[in-house]
Amino acid sequence: MHQTLFFIPYEIFGLPIFGFGILAVLWGIGLAAGWFLYRKYCPEKSISEGLQVLGLAILSGFLVCWILPKAGCAAGIPIRAYGTMMLLGILLSFGLAVWRAPRYGFTAQHIQEILFWLCIPGLLGARFFYVIEYWESFRAPTLGQTLANIANIPEGGLVVYGSIIGGFLGGVVYLLWKRLSILRMMDLLAPCMMLGLALGRLGCFLNGCCFGGVCDPAHEHWGVHFPAGSPPFEQQLAEGKIHLDPHELYHGMRFASDRNPRTAPAPTLVEEVVPGSKAAKNGIQAGDYVLSIQGIEAPERETVIQALIWGTRQNGKIEMTLSRFDGTSEKTETVSWTTLEPSGPVSLAVYPTQLYSSVNALFVCGALLLYSRFRRHSSGIGQKHDGETFALFLTLYPLTRFILEMIRTDEASAFGTGLSISQNVSIVLLLAAAGVWAFVLLRPQTECRKAETAAETAAETAEK
Repeated sequence: MHQTLFFIPYEIFGLPIFGFGILAVLWGIGLAAGWFLYRKYCPEKSISEGLQVLGLAILSGFLVCWILPKAGCAAGIPIRAYGTMMLLGILLSFGLAVWRAPRYGFTAQHIQEILFWLCIPGLLGARFFYVIEYWESFRAPTLGQTLANIANIPEGGLVVYGSIIGGFLGGVVYLLWKRLSILRMMDLLAPCMMLGLALGRLGCFLNGCCFGGVCDPAHEHWGVHFPAGSPPFEQQLAEGKIHLDPHELYHGMRFASDRNPRTAPAPTLVEEVVPGSKAAKNGIQAGDYVLSIQGIEAPERETVIQALIWGTRQNGKIEMTLSRFDGTSEKTETVSWTTLEPSGPVSLAVYPTQLYSSVNALFVCGALLLYSRFRRHSSGIGQKHDGETFALFLTLYPLTRFILEMIRTDEASAFGTGLSISQNVSIVLLLAAAGVWAFVLLRPQTECRKAETAAETAAETAEK
């Protein structure tokens, strides 16, 4: 697990990066350069394309100037592994789709345009499903805080089936608008979605979500231990399967409660500091009293430990104010450091279902690519029956997802069925797959296919 890859600092050499800083200047230069190049070298100027590019430019400027400055934490703007893997998944899926597009009668521009219609509704659908499933964890005393919790996507919380359904609906709207073949586009995109999912599941592993159940002793070697503060650790802690050990080392420190609360400046002191640890490198010494940590004044030992585990996981920065007696006088010292390293106990071994899901997505992607290759239409465009590859996707993925859900414990049963919400959706999609197979294989050839076949026959006759 490695939730945060790194932090982008707020300033470089005293100059602000976000807000109306360095990035805003670069954004303005890039916008002016892009407009100049478009006006000079683009032979055919499309109003719709210009509006799309302008909309993206305005959105990016809004993010740089107003959103990013408020999205950081004490250590800077966090680059989350979850979001990074999602972005890589989208880019690789887009590349595969562009490469496959000519074989299905589409152009790279079609893929570029439909990407927006797939990603935005897909992201909203994935979040919508997750919020419904875990609504209690999003509820807050105020409406604003509730909406902020829902919008905090970088911390994780997306459901794959929600993204598939949302993206499918968005794509259908685009294809109907452009009067393009829905089934043939779904054939093109099905393996691309599985490639993106394979990368996304690696993001789940780095984030610690979508985990499996606790391994039984005979299969513990198959398991993965997640650090303190991770979703598996928190669940096992809440269920009483593990406990926080107050005598454990946290960032190289072991704490104790003072035996003389009347004379002590604070209830908790640093009992031991491991040489070479983060604490030792930042000047913390055994015998120091913890006056405050992460803004919490006079904390008890349990509070200190919780702040080190959960506070630093969110902020990426440890801030402690210590009281020290140097032999002649009492003095106060504040230390702080940025860290990405987890500290403390780890969870019980759990099955890494995120990795299993990633491998499964690659398997389904490969199977769909092979199937589409061997079932190619004689004209070279699409499959023998438009919708075949899509129907196979609706068959393979729900089956494998239903099985994988059996070893996941992060999802509760839904609708009183004893099955998770993903298993319920899998059953619905399998029924839908049967209908798609019947529609695809039993329907007559379209006029387009008839015209393609007639042209191919005439060409063969002319050659003879």
